Parts: sequence; C-alpha cells; structure tokens
Amino acid sequence: MKDSEAIAFLKDITYKPNWRFEIYQRWDKWGDIQILIKFDTIDPVTKEPIPIAARHMLSRTEVEYMQIFQLQLYMWNLIMEAERHEAKEWFRNQGKQIYSAHDIH
Repeated sequence: MKDSEAIAFLKDITYKPNWRFEIYQRWDKWGDIQILIKFDTIDPVTKEPIPIAARHMLSRTEVEYMQIFQLQLYMWNLIMEAERHEAKEWFRNQGKQIYSAHDIH
C-alpha cells in the first residue's frame, strides 16, 4: 500500500475516549511512518495522574507490502501491548504488584 493510504487509514483509528494516536511521516530519506500512542492514566503507587506516550515506527518497506487487514492487526497489537503493560502495573495482591511491567525477561 502507498504511504499516504496507510497514514490516512491510521489517522482514522480510535480507541478509548482518552487515547490519542498521532501519525506522521519522517521527512528524511527513510520516510518511516511514526505512530505515537498517548493516553492519561493514574500512577498505581502515588495515585497521581500521569501522561503515557509510546512511539512505534513502520518502515516504508513494511508499509509497501501491507494490506489493510495487516495494518489493522498491527495497530490492534500496539493497543493490546499498551493495555497489557497497564494491567501489569495495576494487577496486585494485598497491594503488592504481581507482575512487573518493566522487568526484561
């Protein structure tokens, strides 16, 4: 698919009310499509509001060979990855975190 088609498709994706997706293309020689997922949450320890931002990139080569359903699945997986991270932050027993969202395995 063309970059412009992918960007137009991605810009129309929505999820939860406080989730935002910023889509833009780098203007260097690579021209990657950058996807910035932003949402607000509450820190499970301090209970203070915190903004979350996660950046992902799709290369021109990836996009060129993708079909719409693959782009949908890609975005779905990015959203699920963010939700899984938040679930690990919040899932607790007797106030203690069971899974660390920041451990590298």
